[in-house]
Amino acid sequence: SRLKSGNTCAVAATEIDQRKLVIKRYNIKSFWHGLGRAWRPSRAVVSWANAFRLQLKGIATPIAVAVMERRRWGFRQEAYLLTEFVHARDAVEFFADQTMPDTARALVAQRIAQLFYQLYCLQLEHGDFKATNLLIQDQEPLLIDLDSMQQHACKRSFLRRHVRDVKRFFRNWQSDLATRQLLMSAFKTVYTDARVLERAGIAN
Repeated sequence: SRLKSGNTCAVAATEIDQRKLVIKRYNIKSFWHGLGRAWRPSRAVVSWANAFRLQLKGIATPIAVAVMERRRWGFRQEAYLLTEFVHARDAVEFFADQTMPDTARALVAQRIAQLFYQLYCLQLEHGDFKATNLLIQDQEPLLIDLDSMQQHACKRSFLRRHVRDVKRFFRNWQSDLATRQLLMSAFKTVYTDARVLERAGIAN
């Protein structure tokens, strides 16, 4: 069953040997798009590598099962990434559930803040921190869509990019002040370096 369609990627769920998987196909839109990506790792390969990077660091993400690239005359065509299927709601859906107990909401907010702080300590930039790229399974956050993730050596440049990740994440709750306040409180509890929160505009 198809989960998402787009110009640059399509996502579908399937079952192989009684194992439910997600197939993500990364497309080449045009000759020039393909030429521009010809000498770089495909987004599928980047996602594959980042999934194992996160697992080695103890950060939850769906298990990467396989990766494949198609080439024609040496030029990369589409690339495929297979990951385990995770039956979970994204963070937006989780916090929108009015039947969710306050204790569970507070626990998940705390764990999300801890996840962000782990990424901060490891100098890992996600690059596309929409709340839909964070799944909540059994009150544990799982990070998905890892094709833009990269690790930075320079702390100064990374700080700017991490602040951008935090800002992007909080933009999801501009109209949900209760959830925004809950998350802000959790971040303030977890982060020991106030500069991040100050630059992200959530210190007050």
